Amino acid sequence: MCDRCQKEKGEKTGTVAEPRFFLHPYFDAFLSEQILRVIIEPPYNAPSFRIAISSTLDAEQTAVVESHVRELEIEARFAHFFKDEIVRTWKQAAKMRSTRVPIELALQMFDDMYEPNTWQQLYHASVLGNADFIDYLQHGDLPEDV
Repeated sequence: MCDRCQKEKGEKTGTVAEPRFFLHPYFDAFLSEQILRVIIEPPYNAPSFRIAISSTLDAEQTAVVESHVRELEIEARFAHFFKDEIVRTWKQAAKMRSTRVPIELALQMFDDMYEPNTWQQLYHASVLGNADFIDYLQHGDLPEDV
């Protein structure tokens, strides 16, 4: 858990109804796979996002992931990261258009640099998995200030 998440976690551990609030990278083997995904929603020149939990998890895994996301306020904290990454992606798209390099190639190189479930990997996997957003990056009207 990163320092910021550790601070958010504080002394919390769980309740009677929900005995476990947080994921543990050493004990939760399912964390080797992507457990969250970011759904990027139009309009793509001012997109919004939401976080979804992988449908491959069982009920117990889903419950602890939901708790982890809720207790650490991941979606609200991710919003700042998302905004910065969207601007960076628009800038990359503008550069890739001028060099005629496919945007997917550039994004795939970035995606391959990160471990599953890092914010960077979640973002890049979500962009790469969104054909409409990729089409926008290649052909749409990018914001003028990039």
